[in-house]
Amino acid sequence: MSYNKIGMKLEALDSLIKGLTHYNEYYSDAEKYEVLDQYDEVKAQILSELSRYGISEEDAIYYGSLENELQYREILMDIGGMTE
Repeated sequence: MSYNKIGMKLEALDSLIKGLTHYNEYYSDAEKYEVLDQYDEVKAQILSELSRYGISEEDAIYYGSLENELQYREILMDIGGMTE
């Protein structure tokens, strides 16, 4: 079951962005264990889901690098069409 299917858009966006943010961090491990094809498929799936929200790879990486948690949350809420 996915966050999106149970109405948790904010959590879905957060998970996608964090997954993409960590992609480069673990790339050498995927290379070491010879699973780059599968690893790249996961990245492609993440990018596909992000594109449904109108988020590019560059934007997702930028959002994931934000240190201000409030700013990050507000951006995700704007993207997901949510209000507090």
